[in-house]
Amino acid sequence: MARTNESAAGRSPPTAGEPSGARPPGRGDEPFTPPASAARRWAVPALLVLAVALTYGNALRNGFAWDDRQIIVENPTGHSLSNLGAVLTECDTTGGSTPYYRPLNRALYLFDYQLFGLGAWGYHLVSVLWHAAAALLLFVAARRLFRAELPAALAALLLAVHPIHAEPVNFISGRNNVVATALVLAALAAYLRARDEGKRAWYGVSLGAFFLGLLCKEPAIMLLPLLGVLEALSGAPWREVVRRRGPILSAFAGVAALYLGLRAAVLSSALGAQVSYTRPGEVLSNVLHIVPKYAAVTLFPRELTAVYSRPGSYFSHPLALALAWLLLAVATFLLLRQRRLVTRFGMAWAVLGFLPVSTIVWFPSAELAERYLYQPLVGAWLVVADQAWRLWQERPRLRTLMAATAGVLLVSLAARAVARNPDWRDDRALFTSAVRVEPYNADAHFALGDAHARAGEPERARDEWDEALRLDPRNVLALTNVGTYYAQRGDSARAEQYFRRVLEVDERDDVAHFNLALIAERSGRVDEAVAHYRRFVEIERSGRAELVARVRARISALEGRPAGDQ
Repeated sequence: MARTNESAAGRSPPTAGEPSGARPPGRGDEPFTPPASAARRWAVPALLVLAVALTYGNALRNGFAWDDRQIIVENPTGHSLSNLGAVLTECDTTGGSTPYYRPLNRALYLFDYQLFGLGAWGYHLVSVLWHAAAALLLFVAARRLFRAELPAALAALLLAVHPIHAEPVNFISGRNNVVATALVLAALAAYLRARDEGKRAWYGVSLGAFFLGLLCKEPAIMLLPLLGVLEALSGAPWREVVRRRGPILSAFAGVAALYLGLRAAVLSSALGAQVSYTRPGEVLSNVLHIVPKYAAVTLFPRELTAVYSRPGSYFSHPLALALAWLLLAVATFLLLRQRRLVTRFGMAWAVLGFLPVSTIVWFPSAELAERYLYQPLVGAWLVVADQAWRLWQERPRLRTLMAATAGVLLVSLAARAVARNPDWRDDRALFTSAVRVEPYNADAHFALGDAHARAGEPERARDEWDEALRLDPRNVLALTNVGTYYAQRGDSARAEQYFRRVLEVDERDDVAHFNLALIAERSGRVDEAVAHYRRFVEIERSGRAELVARVRARISALEGRPAGDQ
């Protein structure tokens, strides 16, 4: 392990409250000096690469799963380099009507296709390499924060092997979480090096990495306030911080503004057309349940799943929820009272990283997903490493026990990740696992039914959709699919029952109106068919212009008018 600079001649020894590895560099501190020996210099990076390889080697056997079919396999935009200009300058609505502007992520899929075609192993290999890069960059950045290699290595190893990160590594369409985080860590590492060594060129590298991270996924923007927190925690007078760091932090703000401007130009607003603000009461309820649930699956990663139930079901008894928050509050208080800078910075990282996925601003996606934790948990791993480093320095007699405990913990976490990886082999494996973890989750049963349907087993699909409806009789997607199942088999009466149940839940469901129009027309109920067709045209919300045009023509035909007389 490299010696810390606090032990240099003429420096006072650290106190118990502020050990040498606990402070990021500040004005007057000497920069971190890596080991002189090449073998020692590359030992930890080699260990990290080996840990990632052993943990995720079996992920290369997996195929495409979940959204990969729409985003990669069936998406012609991602198959030809001639589309690169469109990928970089246009919004992405692949897989639905939700618009995104994540051009770098889309471009990476485009380059993957040139290398591997539709060979899923190649896409998985790239994901694993990005994960290894993230772990290495966390080590590089954390080494400058701690001024020591041992705690930096622990933080990076936790990122490398913790099974909570198996989802973003295995889920090819969720890789943007890994890439964005790796680029944010690259920006942080370059920023710290520029500040340590006074080499302004590294600020340029940091700004570039920050911009690329933003082009990959929106939460990368949280690096901007995090750098402000880092400087505020440095202990320097705020006037000095503003004078010395104000210009470079302003440059980061300028990069963020440039990104938001590009985003607004492409999506017509900086946040995007489909973003909505959740009601305050709903926000509070979601956060109250989501935060302790995330903490629970991180601390005890035994029952990981791709489809979590709704937030209100996580803690069925109010006392359990209150106890969970009491424990979180006590842990937060005990950590903050130590006044350890890396711990405080890590906690800020976790909180700020969580905000974009907290449902305060609702980006249409899952309310809770393990991939959302990839960036926030970097802060948690810094806190864990800093606390372990504190004990290592304060309790030298326990070092053998601590090293053994850390080794057992890391191996156990890696083994759990290895066992988790095959769940992402294909859709049926993924959602069979989800049903096993949460057998009372209607969404998991619905997804498994969809997987059976795509595999050519409609009866097994209907059984899962029926189970989803037993658990949640108002599940619109399951009602629609069961209705479609019966319609395809000529049982229009039963199909109509399910489509009408859809409208009882959501009268503005355009698909239900369209299907009811078809059934009514085939049954000779022309007026009813026209009414449903007209309602479909009024509320159609997926941009299916060609279908809308055909429906208009059909309305005209049924009413005996020329198609233009609408």
